[in-house]
Amino acid sequence: MRALIAVTAVVVMAGVTHAQETTVITPEMTTMEARLLTKVGPQTRTWIKQEAAKQRTATGVPVISAESWMTLSPSASLTNTDIEALMFLVLMESAKSSREDLKSTMAGVKATNAQKSSMREAQATKTVVADAQSVRLQAQMDRQAKMLQTMSSLMRKMAESGSTTVQNLK
Repeated sequence: MRALIAVTAVVVMAGVTHAQETTVITPEMTTMEARLLTKVGPQTRTWIKQEAAKQRTATGVPVISAESWMTLSPSASLTNTDIEALMFLVLMESAKSSREDLKSTMAGVKATNAQKSSMREAQATKTVVADAQSVRLQAQMDRQAKMLQTMSSLMRKMAESGSTTVQNLK
């Protein structure tokens, strides 16, 4: 019985791997999920969520172990239709959860990109400010050099005037 369940789950999942090419959850899938969820109890819903969490972290072809099936209903004999329906619900829950994880990750990436962008803008602003300060500093240094040159010229003229006055007095 356990081997049959495991084999059936793998066969069902082999068909699902082809369907993984489409990454969109269609309205038909959502409708089927809602219809199937009305037929399961709270214990089964909990089991579906647990298995979906396992499937999200697993790699490769999704497989639910025979032991896991037995925790769901140790005494019940599940038909292929039951197994397919449960696998669909597990994969649907896993897909929705993965989509939420992806949205969360994308929000984080967007926030990081926004932060980097603002840092670049701040750096650009700092560069502009630094460039303006450099220009202002260069202008002040040029003005100071002209003042010193003018003072030097003035001192030279004063010295020449003083020596001319002394020469005239002699």
